[in-house]
Amino acid sequence: MYEFLAVALGGTLGGVARYWVTAWINRLAGQEFPWGTLIVNFSGALLAGLVFTLFQTPNVAYSTATLLLITGFCGSYTTISSLALQTLQLVREGHYGSALANILITMAIGLAAVWVGMLTGNWLSGVDT
Repeated sequence: MYEFLAVALGGTLGGVARYWVTAWINRLAGQEFPWGTLIVNFSGALLAGLVFTLFQTPNVAYSTATLLLITGFCGSYTTISSLALQTLQLVREGHYGSALANILITMAIGLAAVWVGMLTGNWLSGVDT
């Protein structure tokens, strides 16, 4: 039951955080390009890499915390559905370069963010990489 509640709480907080961050970034950067989704996906990947690495170290309670933070929060905070929908909309509007850029940038920064998160987790936990 605790696992279910951890995922539910994390998912609720992640969804609300995604809405707030996306709206804030869109107000700052405009909506011609899906910057809000890009930033959310980057920061969520960074957090997932960090949490995954920190909770792989000995003496850390893995199960409930990772369900809360990775499965619940990051799962709700980041989204492939927004990426796909916004990219398809760019294609439908004839912005093929922006559509391709959205996919490539999202994948590149997502992979880089997970890597940086894992390096940071190793650094914080004192593990040499």
